[in-house]
Amino acid sequence: MKPVQQSLAVSLLCLCAALLMPLLPLPLVSSAGEAAPPPSPVPEPSAPPAPDALTEEGVQQAVGWDEQVRFVARFADGSAREVTMAEFLPGVLAGEMPASFALDALRAQAVAARTYILSCMSRSRDAHAGAAVCTDPGCCQAWLSESELRERWGGAYESYLARIREAVAGTDGTCLTWEGEPILSCFHASSLGCTEDSGSVWSTQLPYLTSVSSPESEETVPDLVTRVYVSAENFRDAVCSVSPAVLSADPADWVGEIIREEPMMLAVPAGHPLAGREWIRLADAAGENFIDLPRNYEYRTITDDMCRDAGFEAKVTKECFHCHMAELVASGEGVALMTQERANQNAGNRGIVFLPLREPEYSRKHYIIWKAGHHFNRMARDFRVFLRENYGKNELSSCGGCQ
Repeated sequence: MKPVQQSLAVSLLCLCAALLMPLLPLPLVSSAGEAAPPPSPVPEPSAPPAPDALTEEGVQQAVGWDEQVRFVARFADGSAREVTMAEFLPGVLAGEMPASFALDALRAQAVAARTYILSCMSRSRDAHAGAAVCTDPGCCQAWLSESELRERWGGAYESYLARIREAVAGTDGTCLTWEGEPILSCFHASSLGCTEDSGSVWSTQLPYLTSVSSPESEETVPDLVTRVYVSAENFRDAVCSVSPAVLSADPADWVGEIIREEPMMLAVPAGHPLAGREWIRLADAAGENFIDLPRNYEYRTITDDMCRDAGFEAKVTKECFHCHMAELVASGEGVALMTQERANQNAGNRGIVFLPLREPEYSRKHYIIWKAGHHFNRMARDFRVFLRENYGKNELSSCGGCQ
């Protein structure tokens, strides 16, 4: 008996991309550098699920298709245990997509994640020592326990978990198939322009993983473009290490063009005492719990420097990536420094108030820099035109031009 109740149309394969592994879309950062514990023996099929699994005590749910499918999963602590699809899949979905995303997006992700597990169950996976899947996002799938989700979601835990469960239950038994078998539903967060043929990445071409159009942009996909901010000295050293004649030692001799400038803002929960202000001095946020990127990211360096310039050290109590920052602020976990662009992306979130920063004002400037008197060939001229037209021009808020 094949464990498939429904088969989605091949058009849903836009969720899949030719990547080697499913990727975690920007999860919270965990500690690094710790050696992984040795794998524990695979339990007998009768092994009960761990108490930390995403189940509700005292609530007996109707036995659906997902509850009848059982497999062995290996977890981050090296343990392996038998789980049902119904208890394991919510932790996967919560780890791979923000719970604040549209319900249809969560449902589609649930279908892709369920399909991936079914595909792994049908294949031999020696790397997992007898388990069908593992919770390493660099190998199989992300997975978060109840305690991890409570820490991440804070006061929004119940509402976010309800959305996750609704997406899983609403697609119970649904998977993607090709010729009657679950497909290898590898996926990723976004793809600029188009996806890639599986044959261009792997040695085997899969007929259902072919290149399709992916009309995404920096404005519609958070973190699609990564920017690095460095000092003039570091920039000069990096460039001159490749071509010593490009830039002189004095930045005053360089010629630059600002192609984008966006003010920095303070995001606070809607019920926060500061939320009623029209604008704020950053110094007034001293003592607040801040939400920010991890320390090894340049954006964190910028925000830390902003707070020091305002006369205090930021008390960062939550570290996360940009796509989770808004939901943490809305749930009351703290405040966060965000750009005007981020504020625009979250304009419909009634749980957040964005306050312009003044006295002083802060902004992020994006430059093209070149040596004074440099001759631009046709390719360089076309590149400058492309940046002007596609990267954007000054988009300032009502607070005026930030310096």
